[in-house]
Amino acid sequence: MKYLVSVSMVLAIATPVGAQIPGVRFGQSIAEVQAVVGNITPTSISSSPGAQIIILDSGHIAFCDGAAVSMQYQLGESVNDFAAEVEEETIRTGEPTFATDHFRTAEGQMSTVTVRWDFPNYKLEIGMLQTIRGLSVTRTVTVRDMGCLPGQF
Repeated sequence: MKYLVSVSMVLAIATPVGAQIPGVRFGQSIAEVQAVVGNITPTSISSSPGAQIIILDSGHIAFCDGAAVSMQYQLGESVNDFAAEVEEETIRTGEPTFATDHFRTAEGQMSTVTVRWDFPNYKLEIGMLQTIRGLSVTRTVTVRDMGCLPGQF
């Protein structure tokens, strides 16, 4: 119960930064989210007991002990989309931290640029991922103190 109360308190803070997938809110149960996005079966995240994820066409929703705690959705497919989102968020909330990565997977080379803002109850990330399939720009908002996904902070 304490966990759900803290998730509910984040709603008012997270909503202004575009944390939402339409109709989905932090703290909702898997069944409540399925009622909005369709009866998609969540997949367990094997490295984190109690963690599950619903993969959508343009993002995902992660759950901790049955409550929605992280949402990611696609913003665009260009460097222009990435730069505009980062600029807008920086004006609104201040300077972010940046991280880059470059690695090889079975699909080929991948490169990422992640811009992150840390707030008391959540983190916001705008990411740009380049793969052989193209470029993707995403926004991810994750609630803090997620017991089952401790490596997220």
